[in-house]
Amino acid sequence: MRDILVTGAGRVRVGAGGVAGAAVTAALAALTDAGMPRTEVTGLLAIGCDAVDVADALGLELLWRAQENDTSVVGAGLVQAVDAVAAGRTGTVVCVEALAPDPARARAVDRFGPAAAVAGRAGWHAPYGADGALVGVALAARAYIERYGLTRTELAQVAMVASANVGGGLRLRDYLAAPMLVDPLCLHDRARPAGGAAAIVLSTRTSDASPRIRVDGVGAAYAAGPLPEQDATDGVAERAAAAMWADLSGAPTDPDVALIGDEFSVAVLWWLEALGRCDAGAAGRFVATGAAISRGGVLPVNPHGGHLGTGRRPDLDLVVEAVAQLRGTAGRAQVRGGPTTAVVGLGGRAAAGCLLLRR
Repeated sequence: MRDILVTGAGRVRVGAGGVAGAAVTAALAALTDAGMPRTEVTGLLAIGCDAVDVADALGLELLWRAQENDTSVVGAGLVQAVDAVAAGRTGTVVCVEALAPDPARARAVDRFGPAAAVAGRAGWHAPYGADGALVGVALAARAYIERYGLTRTELAQVAMVASANVGGGLRLRDYLAAPMLVDPLCLHDRARPAGGAAAIVLSTRTSDASPRIRVDGVGAAYAAGPLPEQDATDGVAERAAAAMWADLSGAPTDPDVALIGDEFSVAVLWWLEALGRCDAGAAGRFVATGAAISRGGVLPVNPHGGHLGTGRRPDLDLVVEAVAQLRGTAGRAQVRGGPTTAVVGLGGRAAAGCLLLRR
């Protein structure tokens, strides 16, 4: 694979311009960060926003374009963008994701469609008010608990570390006393909506203004069916991680920091196992005190707080944060010792994608 670099990164909040305006602003910020003119961009990946509108606003003349409305497949979409650059379909791709801060608007792109049009697979969920991701994740979490003996005290550590990373003070007793959303997940196990937009620039070229952050390996996988709760052991994240390790240009390495999509706390445990940091069922013990995944731990996870700490933002925001960690520009969230490798894991039940980035 040719050297593919993350040459620019940017992120913004959703403002007066709405989701579309935020997407364009984030893309421009990433291009500015890369020191790259728009005329060099020939590829675009748009997630949660209209690719045609973004391309038009930026004045892009494209050779490759892709759009995803389902924000759960961000990681897999990024892998497609990397593959497009690696295959020479395009030399430079802007990847942008935008997410509405209002969950009601976010449901407008629900894959099951409006409640009044229930048909087909939606019939398994909609009659129970389970037309979102929460119930499916909760079912998989309950299956994991029954299979491996995970305790709520262990699961609480993920939320507590996220809180500590943003200066919060979530205590175990607060977690255990919090209202349940869907058993076994409580209020602190799901990120609150925040929204925003994030963008990165993938290219084979870099400027003097852009530190070299190399994409060392990528992997993606999809579930066999659209109802992942039918088989909680499908191993989508595991297959994506295996593909990433196989894709490495060099020998596999232990990452210095992990940026994991943590809209739900239990996803951190699944990804730790998928990435090979823990054996199957052992992630609860790995995080049991919170020390291992804290900013000073053996594998810091989301040292800036992640979605659980800062609110549910675009998953692409985690890639932006990984770039900041590798550049040493993450501010108070910076992991000590100057990390040189970062792993990003996104999705995991219906689709998963992961990247290994190296400075």
